[in-house]
Amino acid sequence: MKNISRTNQLLAVLLVVQLIVIGVVFWPRGGTAAAPAVTLLEGLDASKVVRIAVKDSEGGEVVLEKKAGAWVLPDVDDYPCEEKRVTEFLDKVVALQSNRLVTENSTSHRRLRVADDAFERQITITTDDGTSYILYLGTSPAYNVTHARRAGQNQVYLVSGINFSDASTTPTSWLDAKYFSVPQDQVTAFTIQNAQGTFRFHKDEAGKWSLEGLAAGETLDENTVKVLLSRLEAWWMMEPLGKTEKPEYGFDQPSAVITVEAKDEAGSSRTYTVTVGARQGDNSYVIRSSESPYYVRVSAFSAEDFVNKGRKDFLVQPTPTPAPTGEAPAQPTPAS
Repeated sequence: MKNISRTNQLLAVLLVVQLIVIGVVFWPRGGTAAAPAVTLLEGLDASKVVRIAVKDSEGGEVVLEKKAGAWVLPDVDDYPCEEKRVTEFLDKVVALQSNRLVTENSTSHRRLRVADDAFERQITITTDDGTSYILYLGTSPAYNVTHARRAGQNQVYLVSGINFSDASTTPTSWLDAKYFSVPQDQVTAFTIQNAQGTFRFHKDEAGKWSLEGLAAGETLDENTVKVLLSRLEAWWMMEPLGKTEKPEYGFDQPSAVITVEAKDEAGSSRTYTVTVGARQGDNSYVIRSSESPYYVRVSAFSAEDFVNKGRKDFLVQPTPTPAPTGEAPAQPTPAS
């Protein structure tokens, strides 16, 4: 009986302990409420921003400025930016909040890549009164989260919805990279002048393409024409270069000149010209369209068909006649 009583006493003690533990764990406490979210760039008004500068860890930098109400690249003769792209970026930065404090220790800044001299991205945003807001974006420990710190503060937060790829230092990330475009169905004729000659292509009322000067028995390879038209419909740039022609662009002796004749849906006719300069050392060409005051760099792949193709490249190649088989070759007559 004594053993049973002692067992009951132990069970009672264990029950009390369990109840205490449950009470400690589940009792509501005001001190465990989530910390309030902090706005990283408190006070920043997107409508007042006039300049954005982004630097990366490898020394790359891009600068955007707002002039006459429009965003431009000042280092490229004010090449126009894509307004939506800039606005969306600013909206993200202004709305950046977090309650996930990672550290308040400045010795951790370099490890998290948010130090003043060691970062993935440094974003400097300047408003019309001259105030600058500097934000550092660092490492990403998990999907869609990034370490971030405001300059002048030790606190590092985990933020979501933005990462260093959003803050690109590549100029074409901030603009419409489609430099030249004429819809294929609007092109009625085009001419290519290059070192191989001058080649004029014309589309008839039925939509069939022809090459001027075809000889009897020659046939235009329309697949080649379609490839050229696709280039003209969407010619993408690698980077804008500005409005000033430089000797190294090679426009004193162009590699190719393309003249495009088109008719829009309203029946209005227009003529466009694209001049292709010299091949550059980075596997690119510089081109300029009659529709733009800017010179741009394009990939060599996108330009080489206009530069290198000659007359035979535009023709359907005849099928070679197979050599006869099964007949013994003729034997030479022995000398008498």
